[in-house]
Amino acid sequence: MAKFPWVPFGGIQSKYDGTGIYFAELFGQTIEGNWEFKLSAEDFAKEVIRIVEGHAKYPNHKEFLINSDQHCYLEDETFWYASAEGSWGGKARPLLHEWVSNLLSSGPDGSHSQCLEVPGDTLTKCPKLPSGEVFSP
Repeated sequence: MAKFPWVPFGGIQSKYDGTGIYFAELFGQTIEGNWEFKLSAEDFAKEVIRIVEGHAKYPNHKEFLINSDQHCYLEDETFWYASAEGSWGGKARPLLHEWVSNLLSSGPDGSHSQCLEVPGDTLTKCPKLPSGEVFSP
């Protein structure tokens, strides 16, 4: 991302992706040799936030975080309805398909990362930007 600042990099991630949790558990079991290794949705969400915060130092990287356990969006009908609020939308804007379109047509400065925190819900926390601010729609 640092080598290609004119290229927009975008990520789409559910905060507590059930399939992602399964793969992370398999990875942990294989690498650690601990076949009892389990990862809670809350711990997975914390790891997602940690990784996204690491990418936030690159201004050409944008992330669309969705309060959901769904694994894939691009090939699914929820691509047209999803928002930061969840797989089937809600009031948060932009919708996922609008965000992707804007990211692809406007370059690295044309889209903003999206995230929506629900007060009191640890699964929906949002990453902090290098400035210490939390990004949100």
